[in-house]
Amino acid sequence: MKGVEIAANAATLPPLPRYRLGQDFEALRDRADAHAVRPKVFLATVGRVADFTARATWTRHVFETGGFDVVIGEGGFDAGCIADQWQSLGASEVVLCGADKDYADHGMDIAKALKAAGAPHLMLAGKGGDQESAWRHAGVDGFLHMGIDIVALLGAAHDRADAAQGAGQ
Repeated sequence: MKGVEIAANAATLPPLPRYRLGQDFEALRDRADAHAVRPKVFLATVGRVADFTARATWTRHVFETGGFDVVIGEGGFDAGCIADQWQSLGASEVVLCGADKDYADHGMDIAKALKAAGAPHLMLAGKGGDQESAWRHAGVDGFLHMGIDIVALLGAAHDRADAAQGAGQ
């Protein structure tokens, strides 16, 4: 059996640092625990339950891993009603969750209504694609989809929640 010979005067290397895969998410949950009340995320669900559940569930899980309290809206297409649901909660983050067809038919109006009602940070669950500039014009600040840096997204959401808490909101 062949082996590697190590010279008696070989240099030694320091051990690799320990890194637990979950430590970034644990730190995010610690940030949430530091608040008197956990920061809230409102999922502005668009359409029927059967149509928005997949995106809403995935989005809920993303934010819950960061320690956020997630409230799922009742769904529907009435932009004013969805904006009223958000206002009753005052969540610092709002995420539109629905099927692509419902986004195309109603999403822009709902985004505009949420922004007009004062939603501080609005995201779309999905990619902006060819419509990204139109979504941004409607008030969408970012996009949540598979492949993004979730730790960075949650860290930025915590930064906004910390700033809102410092401002007395």
